[in-house]
Amino acid sequence: MEQVSPFDQYLTAELETERCKTIPKLATPSANSAESLAMWSVMALLPSRLERVQLASSLHVNSFPEGNWSLCTSLLHDSEQDVVGNAINSMTRAKTRGFAHRAFHYLRSPERPQRILYCLARYCEEADDRRIAEQLAPTLASDLSDAYLARSFNALYKHGIKSDAALRVAMELVESHIDATNMDRKAAVAAITYLFFAGSKEQIKKLRDIQERVTIPELRRLLNWGFQEISQICQNQDITLWTFSGVVFWERNLNTSNSNYTGYGCFSSDELLAGLRQLEKSAKLPTNPLLTEKVLSLGDPSCSNWLAEHHKFG
Repeated sequence: MEQVSPFDQYLTAELETERCKTIPKLATPSANSAESLAMWSVMALLPSRLERVQLASSLHVNSFPEGNWSLCTSLLHDSEQDVVGNAINSMTRAKTRGFAHRAFHYLRSPERPQRILYCLARYCEEADDRRIAEQLAPTLASDLSDAYLARSFNALYKHGIKSDAALRVAMELVESHIDATNMDRKAAVAAITYLFFAGSKEQIKKLRDIQERVTIPELRRLLNWGFQEISQICQNQDITLWTFSGVVFWERNLNTSNSNYTGYGCFSSDELLAGLRQLEKSAKLPTNPLLTEKVLSLGDPSCSNWLAEHHKFG
């Protein structure tokens, strides 16, 4: 019996659902040029919304320029949010950052397309793209979806980004979760984690004032954990005095694989840099590439410049 090609199956299928089932068969990562040609052939036939959604989710995007890059770029400008979202998800799976800037304009859109924003936040978190992560903070607002806010706070935390706008929204979310009736809002967990990372001394003090009024057990446990972590970088082990040690902060985070950088926002750049220099004098700095990875992950300009200009580590 003669074997029918996936593209012929697509052409002869009468029902939309049947055509959608054949689209993944056209995606053959072992022969990417052929896949790109087949996908463009489908696009030329003016597929329906459902078919374009399936097309975007079936893309195999490589980390180097190739045919599917132009196809993904075209889908990023589709009028349907689900199509654009699936195209961004294809970029996320490949962890490619070569053309992600073409999705920047969605972050500035006054319409705030929820599905696309969520996919961009997921992309920032999983594909390790700091450029787009820096664009997330101005888009945050407490009335956006919990899923988007949670992804955004996680992405900002992962890339070491301190943002006053994001911190304001995070504090609003925590204050709104004092009452147990709001327990379904999962963004509060990510907001608290971000506040303990990027929050200033004043914001951490405000969290402490809120702590006793929070009735949700999960959030109370998270707050207790955060204050326990904060107490570890206090010189006098008393967080009510708010005297933090940059040396202890770096010691706790440079020499472990599970760094959480809690309390980062409580330090100025000068205090962080002084802590690094003190550790250098006492020969307690780790060797490269670990030192470079840890310092650059926070994105502090003074510490990054010190590292780049250092005669030994730069």
